[in-house]
Amino acid sequence: MRSARAEAWIFGVGINDFTELETKDRAIGSVEYQTDPVTRIWGADMSLAVAATVHASRDVWAGAGLAALYLLRNRWFVEGSVMPGFYFHEEPSTDIGSRFEIRTLLGMGRQINDKTALSVAITHKSNAGTSDVNPGVNVLLVRLRYEF
Repeated sequence: MRSARAEAWIFGVGINDFTELETKDRAIGSVEYQTDPVTRIWGADMSLAVAATVHASRDVWAGAGLAALYLLRNRWFVEGSVMPGFYFHEEPSTDIGSRFEIRTLLGMGRQINDKTALSVAITHKSNAGTSDVNPGVNVLLVRLRYEF
């Protein structure tokens, strides 16, 4: 990451945790695209973003929203995002309440060089109480960020 942020592709792998459901924790993959920053709020670069995740159980989520990146000292950073989206589950045991699910993300990472960075992030998908059923799913991800 350079001091002036650029567009980025972010690839992640991790494990999901359907805490309130009777299902096994499984692998998950994610891909995300973030635009050049559109504004700066409280020192954080704000970008438009789209993302998708695929669970090993073949569940899929895709959404769009805002992503923030706050640069710290010594090449460290904090990242976060909020993205409403749509969730499609294959198995009844991974039904988290509705098709509409909001993904929130909070992570911390470090720049490897001017274009790449590694981070660890946690995400939570939930329908925010818009459905009678709302167990949600948590995910732990390792993410590789590539700016261009």
